[in-house]
Amino acid sequence: MKHFLCIIVLLAGASTAEQLFSRCHSSTRAACVKDYAAAIPGPFFRPPSTDLEHTYDFSDIVIAGDKSTQILNDSDFLVFDQKRGMEILGSPSYEILWNDTAELEGATYVPRQNKIYTMRLFETETSQVSFYQLVVDLNKDPPTVSKYFTNPPIIQASGGSYHNGILYVGVCGSNDNITRGGPSRSGIRAIDIETGKSTVLLNNYFGTPWGCIDDLVVHPGTGDIFFSNNDYGWASGGYDFAMAAPELPVAIFRFTPSTGAVRVVDDTLKEPNGLAFSPDYKTMYISDTGSVSPIAGMSGQQYTSTGHRTIYAYNVSQDTVHLTNKRAFYLTQDLIPDALRVAANGYVLCSAGNGVDVVDTQGILLLRIKTDFLVASFTFGGRNMDELWLTGSRIVRVKWNLTGVVH
Repeated sequence: MKHFLCIIVLLAGASTAEQLFSRCHSSTRAACVKDYAAAIPGPFFRPPSTDLEHTYDFSDIVIAGDKSTQILNDSDFLVFDQKRGMEILGSPSYEILWNDTAELEGATYVPRQNKIYTMRLFETETSQVSFYQLVVDLNKDPPTVSKYFTNPPIIQASGGSYHNGILYVGVCGSNDNITRGGPSRSGIRAIDIETGKSTVLLNNYFGTPWGCIDDLVVHPGTGDIFFSNNDYGWASGGYDFAMAAPELPVAIFRFTPSTGAVRVVDDTLKEPNGLAFSPDYKTMYISDTGSVSPIAGMSGQQYTSTGHRTIYAYNVSQDTVHLTNKRAFYLTQDLIPDALRVAANGYVLCSAGNGVDVVDTQGILLLRIKTDFLVASFTFGGRNMDELWLTGSRIVRVKWNLTGVVH
């Protein structure tokens, strides 16, 4: 009788496991996850991500005796909230448009041109810096990708933000020996998108060099730039844009281009990174990517899954000077929350390992876009702002129903 009961329990468990994952009715490339798979029957195992080259997300989970998890691996989208998730997706498409030999950062859409600018970091194979960026022309069908040169050149650009005809980029890494364009320092550059002329707006804090200005965002009402300074420039020790050890603490700062004034607004995060405003500019979201830390003086970074990988929400004061009421908002289910964007309806998007998570205003995961590469940045784009462009070692376009905010 005991053996009979055991068999019944195992069969029931297998049946429940099969119901956890299924094809969403309106798309063969979307997998629906029942009840967030909160209670997984039987033994299960998810391989831990050990470094940036070996990352694993929810779709890599293994459940004893259950093969339905293959649905997760065969899908471009993982839907955790079926009603809202499928409203976002509609009839989605996932299209690879470009493969690159460098990591592509700082994807930024320029609506007046209907183009996307993305920054090339170092060449993956040769470790040499790139002296040009890429621009994606959405006016053509299919969109074209071409080189874009600034004068003087900008190397190791990371985050990007567009405002009033100017593309503002953060530079992460310094080199006093660059022969093209002269010495380069971590800081903020302004690019006139029509002429390609680049201007240094900020490269020090009272004479002390920045570590790595990783990401930035412009407040449209004041023109002030909020940016993150972290230690990731130090991970460049083996490359030809190497820099010395950090001399400033990691923090979020507010920069006023009209006066040159810089003010710290938060210094509580382990490694501050991505920034984004809510559509009404009353909330700012900032990611802490302290799970990834530089290896002092060497090329590369190290990762620990127990480190900081949380997005925090802050209230923005009416005069936009202060960030208050810090609270935890979302803990990424994979790797770190690198780049951040906010949709027109207030949903928060973050790149996290091999994909992008879509989270509601309460910090609940609705769906995930799956990729086969580390997503370094992304941006909404297109005339209707209903395309999401992902960049890393590739450029990918996702078409869906979620729209972005025109800046």
